[in-house]
Amino acid sequence: MLPLLFLSLLLCFTPSECCFPSSDQDESMYLNTTTSTTSTTTTSTTTTTTLRTTTTTPTFPPTPPPKLPTSTSTTTTTTTPTTIARCKRKGFDIVIGHDLKWNVDDYNKEHDRVREFANYFEIGKGEGQARLGAIIRNTAMPKFSSTNINLNDYTTNSGFVNRFRYLYESSQAFWVKGASVNSDQPGYLRYIVDNMFTNDRNVEVQKIAIMFMIGLNKAKQDDGKYIDAGRYAFLNNVRTYVIQHTDYSQKWLKLTVDRYREIGSHLAYTTLYRQVYFAKDSKPEGDMYEAFKEIYYDIMCQDLTCNKDWPKCKELKEKERKLVEEDNKKKEKEGI
Repeated sequence: MLPLLFLSLLLCFTPSECCFPSSDQDESMYLNTTTSTTSTTTTSTTTTTTLRTTTTTPTFPPTPPPKLPTSTSTTTTTTTPTTIARCKRKGFDIVIGHDLKWNVDDYNKEHDRVREFANYFEIGKGEGQARLGAIIRNTAMPKFSSTNINLNDYTTNSGFVNRFRYLYESSQAFWVKGASVNSDQPGYLRYIVDNMFTNDRNVEVQKIAIMFMIGLNKAKQDDGKYIDAGRYAFLNNVRTYVIQHTDYSQKWLKLTVDRYREIGSHLAYTTLYRQVYFAKDSKPEGDMYEAFKEIYYDIMCQDLTCNKDWPKCKELKEKERKLVEEDNKKKEKEGI
């Protein structure tokens, strides 16, 4: 009996029949578990530490300092134009005087040409900025104040343009055979000088009047009022431009080109061609568009401090020189 019990116990502890894993299997399994646990624990600890560091105490790179010039000479060159020789631009106060609307399709688009002109400017009271105003003749509202746009009325191009268009379209149209109408451009110009310009800007200002000469009173051509009004504006530091409708007043009143231009020159109080313009009509492709564009260039060129080297200013002077030269040759040929 005892021999059999002993034999059974021996068989139970043999590797092949025992219910526990072998020593090789144990070693292999625990090494893997240990490695995995160690790896997991290590990784978890590292990750947690890293996340806390990033979240609670972020470390961003410092803002880099501005790049400085590499030499003293460069510094001098760079800062001189901006701090020492900075140009303080003129401001412009511009008033348009419109005397008559001729109700024919090719001739009643002045408001569109004024819109294009207005959009050339930046509106405001600061350096290099412009303010725009206007008076528009309307016999239904005979007092100028009823149809004025004052310089401080609008602070945007569109505000001025929309108001000008409204006043223009609501003004009375004229069709007068012979074109001798009761236009009083000298009176309009004097009114502009006395009532439209203000002295409420903190920059140097060039005052501008742009006068339409569409109608013309034949009886008042030679009474001296045009040149008197032009001189009055000049003495009050107002630079005057005149836009004349050649197909209307000149044609119907049978004026020569020279005589018609002379009347415009008297109102502008100048002999310069670039202050008196002929416009056959006001169509988009017509010469009124070009006239307003050149007036804009010439206005900009009045800022002699900042714009004297602008190529457009040199072009205008050269064009003026050629026109004067041609005019002198014509007079010489005619024995004038």
